[in-house]
Amino acid sequence: KSVKKVKSPKAVKKPIPRRVIKKWNLYVKKLVVAFIIQKMYYVPFLVTLLYTYFAVKKTQLAVEESSPPSNVLNSVVVNLAITEVIYLFGWFYDPLTCDSPSCSLSFSRIILFYVMQDIYFYFIHRYIFHKWLTDFHAVHHQFIIAYAAWYGHPLEHILLNIGSIIIPFWIFPNPAWVLFIIIIQQIYTSVNGHTPNSPHSVHHNYPTKRFGSIYLVDRLLDTF
Repeated sequence: KSVKKVKSPKAVKKPIPRRVIKKWNLYVKKLVVAFIIQKMYYVPFLVTLLYTYFAVKKTQLAVEESSPPSNVLNSVVVNLAITEVIYLFGWFYDPLTCDSPSCSLSFSRIILFYVMQDIYFYFIHRYIFHKWLTDFHAVHHQFIIAYAAWYGHPLEHILLNIGSIIIPFWIFPNPAWVLFIIIIQQIYTSVNGHTPNSPHSVHHNYPTKRFGSIYLVDRLLDTF
């Protein structure tokens, strides 16, 4: 006679305890808050997207300039990569922002940031790149086109475009989300500043004028 196999009863899955689910949900919420709101580790990777978006929106190419020169694009790509690496390093090690409970939004520090940035940008721009390192800066002055806003020597890009954000913000810090907004504004201002008839275009047409970022020092020193 054939022996019938007796099926073993299926193991009953125990429900996950509520306290475990609660702890897991709390952990996920903390992770989301830390990643999206507090630390914002994704910000450096948005630099290229923001620059490209603003450049495409603002660039007005003539018919004969349907494609930008490859050396210009190569330089911009290199400077974008440098920017992302520096911002990513800074974001992970958090040397700039103040995210402690005692640190809150400060409008006075935002105002001082822009004043400090203008001072920094003016003197680095005028006395280093228009006096000692003119060959470095001459490359940037070849174009006044939106997509070429960050066209230039990497040293110039680090000292002027990146340094003018990092150093003033290090001196006058704010929460990370404020720095994020400033980065967006700075990328837009940089791209928009390299369009015809923009305030910064005056500097490209008259190299002894408008060395700063918001032109406070230019007005004081009669270079506006």
